[in-house]
Amino acid sequence: MWASLTRGHGRTGAFFAALLIGMLAGCARGGETRLAAHDVAVAGGTTVQVADGVYLVRGTGGEIDADNLGRIGNAGFIVGDSGVIAIDVGTSYRHGVALLDAIRRVTDKPVAVALVTQVHQEFLFGAAAFRAQGIPIRMQSSAAGLMAARCGNCLKTLRRLLGEDEMRDTTMFTPDQVFDTSHTLDVIGRPVRVLYLGHSSGPGDIAVLDERTGVLFAGGLIDQHRIPDVQDSSLPGWRAAL
Repeated sequence: MWASLTRGHGRTGAFFAALLIGMLAGCARGGETRLAAHDVAVAGGTTVQVADGVYLVRGTGGEIDADNLGRIGNAGFIVGDSGVIAIDVGTSYRHGVALLDAIRRVTDKPVAVALVTQVHQEFLFGAAAFRAQGIPIRMQSSAAGLMAARCGNCLKTLRRLLGEDEMRDTTMFTPDQVFDTSHTLDVIGRPVRVLYLGHSSGPGDIAVLDERTGVLFAGGLIDQHRIPDVQDSSLPGWRAAL
């Protein structure tokens, strides 16, 4: 079973590796973890229930190209008693719509907020789809600053690789909510901790911990079966964060 869950493309592997760590931690505590796969929209990924109310939406892995529509990065969401927290928002407006559809196939509870864990294009540009539904995008302030400084070029590259039609309605954005330090979000009837551990794998990279199950979404902090991307990292800070 574990072999089927591993994947190995740089940062896209990070998200899934974190989920595995959360699952292993649950087993160590004596808890029972069950996986149930659910088919979702074509090219939207496959939704996997990792723990009670905690879901992964798998990306394709690999490099961004026209065949995978740039949907290489994993995303996820946590369903609380009264709402949902989305974790990462996809590569394009259309990808963001597909991720929202994946959530709605699981629950009709409203999405209260979407967290962006890292400044890489496969996790960012679906934001327009979420904002069109009135869902605020929340980022660490350093990540928001890095995105504003250079991600306009990322968007141009995506348009060149994927084409104007696939990238229609995909835009640069300013996050609706920014924060500086670690904190607990209590907006869905279930406490979710947002962990900012300083400049580590990248400026503003965060992890997200579901308090109820102990599942950790580690974002860019952990890579699996791949030499990590260190372009924007602080190696001492990264080691300290881990």
